[in-house]
Amino acid sequence: MTNPRPKMTEFEAVHACFAAFGADGVSELTGKSASLARKWSDPDSDHKIGFHQAFMLEAALILAGHEPQFGLAFKTQVERITGRVLDHVPADPADRVCELINLLGNAADEIRASRDIKSPGGTAITPREKDQIMSCLHELRVTVDKAIADFDTPENHAKEAAE
Repeated sequence: MTNPRPKMTEFEAVHACFAAFGADGVSELTGKSASLARKWSDPDSDHKIGFHQAFMLEAALILAGHEPQFGLAFKTQVERITGRVLDHVPADPADRVCELINLLGNAADEIRASRDIKSPGGTAITPREKDQIMSCLHELRVTVDKAIADFDTPENHAKEAAE
């Protein structure tokens, strides 16, 4: 694997299953070989996990007391592609702004590190570094959409109508 696993993707979800169940456990749960399952966690591989295997692993994670991974990955990818926030849960505006600042800092750190003379590409941004930066920026965009949705509530519309 040459590229990092983007956050909140099926690749990261499969990797979490290997951490939770080990190679033999993942193989047993999916009915597929451990070597094939390892390829599912590699963004560079042409082998992609099937829905049935993802369902089996997700159910096993939940039953074992772990956080679900595949549902979150699916939702996050749909949000990234559509630019829409699904199943929005409003948050306190101050908390959301703090989250945005943190994510912006993460993106800035990735950009700064990628431009460092000691980084793999020197001052030029490598494809791997670009993917990491883009992942941070996508996460930032989704969170900005959530912040906008926090204010675009029926309660706020009622206040606007009353004024």
